[in-house]
Amino acid sequence: MAETFEELKHADFMALMEKSDCEEIIIAEHQEIISKKTEGTFEADKNNRGLNRYAHAVCFDHSRVILPTERNRSNYINANYINGFEHTKKFICGQAPTHRTCYDFYRMLWMEHVQIIVMLCQKKENGREKCYPYWSDVDQSSMRFGKFKITTTSVERFPHYVKSTLLLTDGSVATQTVIHYNFTAWPDHDVPKNTSEFLNFVLAVRQCQKELYEESLRTGPKFSQPVPIVVHCNAGLGRTPCFCVVDISISRFNENKTVSIASTVHDIRRGRFHCLFNPFQYIFCYKAVKLYIESLPVEDVKKTGTIRKAVSFFRNLRK
Repeated sequence: MAETFEELKHADFMALMEKSDCEEIIIAEHQEIISKKTEGTFEADKNNRGLNRYAHAVCFDHSRVILPTERNRSNYINANYINGFEHTKKFICGQAPTHRTCYDFYRMLWMEHVQIIVMLCQKKENGREKCYPYWSDVDQSSMRFGKFKITTTSVERFPHYVKSTLLLTDGSVATQTVIHYNFTAWPDHDVPKNTSEFLNFVLAVRQCQKELYEESLRTGPKFSQPVPIVVHCNAGLGRTPCFCVVDISISRFNENKTVSIASTVHDIRRGRFHCLFNPFQYIFCYKAVKLYIESLPVEDVKKTGTIRKAVSFFRNLRK
């Protein structure tokens, strides 16, 4: 299916954001997006509904993560691959683990050599469990799920997020380090009150990925591109795709000075069923991208190539 939404140049995007009826225009665009049918089947879901946190949050077959074969275990997990701007499968977007799926969650991390987890919900919100505590935010503590032991080796607390370093082992001599980012200022079914806090969070994750990949190249490259970032909230349908939209939009603007949030959301919805259905979260994506552009030096916005030098890592991934 061809992209059907306009790619806005910098000046046109900023002009749109300054219009008095800007939000009405964006909401109408959002309605157009969610009215478009997304093609896909859900055969794997039929025999694995007990592994879904919510009945309405199901996985397309064509983009779902397929776990390795293991005796008495399904290969199903409620998670989908989502392409980034720089390369394919930049993200794995999914639901928050339940008590029943924590072991499968770590099977997925191990299989994909995941180095970064982005968590956008809290363990409990409004008195209800939104995410089973699959890791500990207490320094030097450990948890076990099946063969996996997860040790928290460091915890850094910031005003709007917590960064934990986890060491995974699978009972063999192999180990895997995972950086866990938990954004703590996003209410369910709502948007963050402070856009700059969320933007800074996205930029922190991007910088972390850049550093991890560059380190892997120095110590001996294993992969042709960075491994996927796992992104989840509770259902993986609202806050999760917002993170991906802002990240992709930043990369797009850095590369060619254009913005196309509509096409980005449309593409993500083709990979993750029923996601980003909240119009106010869609508006928030626009505001976050606008803030990012406004934060750049004027010469970086106007001069072709200036931003590209600052983000040459991401540009080079496309070669």
